Amino acid sequence: MGGGCDNFGGAASEHSVKLSAVFRAAFLTILLGALVMPTSALGAPVAKKKPVRGHVVNGASTLGPLTWQVGIINAKDVGTAPFQTFCGGTLRDATHVITAAHCVPDSNAADLAVVWNLHRRSDGTNAGAAVRTVSAITSHPQFTDTSSGNDLAILTLSSAMPVGAGTWPITNANVNWTGQPAVISGWGLLFDGGPSPDTLQAAVINVLPDAQCGAYANSYDPSTMLCAGLPNGALTVDTCQGDSGGPLVFNNGTTFPLLGVVSFGRGCADPDFPGVYTRLSNPDLNARAKDPNPPARAEPVNGATVQGTPTAGQTLTCDPGQWNNHTGSFTFTWISAVRGADGKFTDVKSGPSAQTLGLTDSHVGRVVGCAATSVGPGGARQSGAPLVTVAAAPPVAAAAPPVTVPGDLIAPTSRFTRRSCKKRKCSLTITAGDSGGPATKVAVTYARITGCRKGKKGATCRKAKTLKAKSRGKGVFTVTTPRLVPATYRFTVVATDASGNRSKKASVVLRVKR
Repeated sequence: MGGGCDNFGGAASEHSVKLSAVFRAAFLTILLGALVMPTSALGAPVAKKKPVRGHVVNGASTLGPLTWQVGIINAKDVGTAPFQTFCGGTLRDATHVITAAHCVPDSNAADLAVVWNLHRRSDGTNAGAAVRTVSAITSHPQFTDTSSGNDLAILTLSSAMPVGAGTWPITNANVNWTGQPAVISGWGLLFDGGPSPDTLQAAVINVLPDAQCGAYANSYDPSTMLCAGLPNGALTVDTCQGDSGGPLVFNNGTTFPLLGVVSFGRGCADPDFPGVYTRLSNPDLNARAKDPNPPARAEPVNGATVQGTPTAGQTLTCDPGQWNNHTGSFTFTWISAVRGADGKFTDVKSGPSAQTLGLTDSHVGRVVGCAATSVGPGGARQSGAPLVTVAAAPPVAAAAPPVTVPGDLIAPTSRFTRRSCKKRKCSLTITAGDSGGPATKVAVTYARITGCRKGKKGATCRKAKTLKAKSRGKGVFTVTTPRLVPATYRFTVVATDASGNRSKKASVVLRVKR
């Protein structure tokens, strides 16, 4: 899933026609009459002659749009085809869309647009798809990343969708959906590291007991997260990268409530790691998702700046700047570093978390910046200030004006949001970035940590090797290993942003089986 971290919808494969045939046929029959737009239905899976690389997520191409499904695109791409949907969502009513907070962490409303009644991305609006821009974003105030839970956002549209869009119901609070079938859908990657489909994909999965997401350990919180999938070895059904924010819908024959929002997972269709969804039956999340007038998240108009004279002995103030819709409070963080002749930053230090910073001789020659975060009912949003260089105290009272330094000092964060090993090859997805933007590159290495000889004789076996990462845009990268000897391997990633800031190392250990 994105961002972050993402679970993505899959394509039809030769496995699809074998998957729970009696249940699938009966459930898709219901979908034909109840869930699809009046002129469309979910089609039967189309068998491929041979499996594609990796693990195909066993879904089916729909024959038309789904009533509740929307795609989220960049506003600058409105009017172009194919639609470049980067996340999914659910049309709650004619003017509101439910999606994941990790889909829009640093977006302004004007950056986004929503497409409804879309079937094939290549058709554009000529096929009846309706596009609306976004006037406000609401995210959960406690959301920081997918592992923190509360991965929920609501987009308020600038104008209503056409007549016929209707209202889509949300589950009631405190309802236990474990064991029930549900529908996933989206235009996400067809398999780990694969392409995005042109046609909307959908599949039937089950809401699983929380224990089946136990492999996520502390990253899974059963109070705000819901475990769902169809883990069945090679026939596993799951969402994948690009389906983030999309719907998990239950068909009870009458109201078809929305149960969850695609949040995150590891690998695509890995039976040991089912998809993780935002649990909308959680009372707090339920109330926020149903809010008829969700509060708008604040947005920076001209952003934060550093005020004061940047010389030793003086005090700097982090001015949050002008914001729209700011109704809460601000938090502040200072960062300083040494900027080399090559423009790269070293010796990066963070703190204090206060609006002011007293400069001492230890700051002389360093660049200093601050970040202001607006926290309110509509969610949290960060703005970074331009950097200034600290000078020594002059012999006279006159002080030099601030010198603006391009770039930022906020180090990106990087994490493996998807990983799986099949047929002795491992595929991993990495997301990296910060409030200043997505990471521009990542360095990924892997090293064998079991099965090597001890001492110097095993050094070559344990030596780290480099993988070439492929950028998927917006700070998302994928890597695939060659065929590996069965053993346990440690994968490590370090991300770099446009200003040369490097992230801390993030690592994951994977086992390659025979």
